[in-house]
Amino acid sequence: MCRSKQNGRLGLRHIKEDNKVVMVKLGWGLMEKKDTLWARVLRAMYKCSNDLVPAISKPQNSSRLWKVIANSWKHVEEGTIWRIGDGRRARKRRGLTECDSSTRCKTYSESLIHMLRDCLCIKPIWLKLSTRRNEVVFNDHVNMAEDPIVAIKQLVHVYKQAYAKRLVHNSSNPVKTSRLICWKPLGAWWLKFNVDATVKDSLGIASCGGVLWDYAGNFVKGFVRKLGSCDMLLAKLWAILNALEVAWSMGYRNLVVELDSLMAINLLKNQIRDNHPYAAIICRIQHWVAVDWDVSFLHCFREGNFVADAVAGMACNAFSAGLSLLHSVPAGWEPILRRDAAGVGVARCSVV
Repeated sequence: MCRSKQNGRLGLRHIKEDNKVVMVKLGWGLMEKKDTLWARVLRAMYKCSNDLVPAISKPQNSSRLWKVIANSWKHVEEGTIWRIGDGRRARKRRGLTECDSSTRCKTYSESLIHMLRDCLCIKPIWLKLSTRRNEVVFNDHVNMAEDPIVAIKQLVHVYKQAYAKRLVHNSSNPVKTSRLICWKPLGAWWLKFNVDATVKDSLGIASCGGVLWDYAGNFVKGFVRKLGSCDMLLAKLWAILNALEVAWSMGYRNLVVELDSLMAINLLKNQIRDNHPYAAIICRIQHWVAVDWDVSFLHCFREGNFVADAVAGMACNAFSAGLSLLHSVPAGWEPILRRDAAGVGVARCSVV
């Protein structure tokens, strides 16, 4: 009777199993929502500790609610694990960083186990330290006791020298200067495609857009694209890809793509691994760059990319999913376009 209807049964639910699930959820709420009124009352009434995972006992005079929570508490503890995080994923989710990939290998998400063991930049260190142990286990070769001590001292000496050089390098005070950041036109026969992206965590969507200018600062074409749920770096890569496709379809062969993400530009300039999470879209962009035309990428500050930023933000609410072309200037956008075309900028303090 409880099997699915596709198998010719009634599809009834197991009431006993469903009740267990509800009680486990209630026990989980005792930890996850410990500041709510009902959780504070139960914790105080039955003298639970103030720890995140409280110690649960079942007195004889306890209520029925507390008895079922105590009976199912072992399932709550079995489904609870302790994890240590550095906040990198939270910063990515909040939009404070574009990507949570490891800053060393730039391949996988920078989890704790990745930093300590799985990173391609860390593995050689562990292999170096465990070589002598492997010789004993696999080759039955016993080293003298002083050999590993000398090797460890040599490694420590090398690491100290490298750390001292880094301290000397970082001790020099960087020179900062104030510069005027604004949109700058290119020479004749060249067009500039300013692109940008936006991620709306509250809506769970991302969008990208771009504006194509001629050498005199006149509007030529624009595009917007509403994406699904993705991070900022992937959205900006989509903006670059769409800009190349639009420019090629219009017959332009001298193009500069300008954006405010130096990370995206560096990914396109370097050889990418096949297991990189964005390898597919990066290969598509590199394929477009390799065709018979002149394409280059230029990094700019956010203050010089106002129009593209506004166009990308507009796509989240004003357009349907997919790619949409802008054949004319949207209503109310003429002042922003004239502002960039006239070279009106913003002062920014940056390191020389």
